[in-house]
Amino acid sequence: MAVWLVRAGRRGEQEQTALIVQAGEWVQYSSPSPEGAEYVAVCVPAFPSEMVYRE
Repeated sequence: MAVWLVRAGRRGEQEQTALIVQAGEWVQYSSPSPEGAEYVAVCVPAFPSEMVYRE
């Protein structure tokens, strides 16, 4: 499980989640489990999320 906090006030606690933030937003990641976080990646999308087509 990962815990994320965005300075704008959003907060979440979920497994296998994606978080979309705007450029310049402050994000703090942590893991409450003793094992720590398994994986955290920061990616820049190739195109805007509005262009994604999902059925």
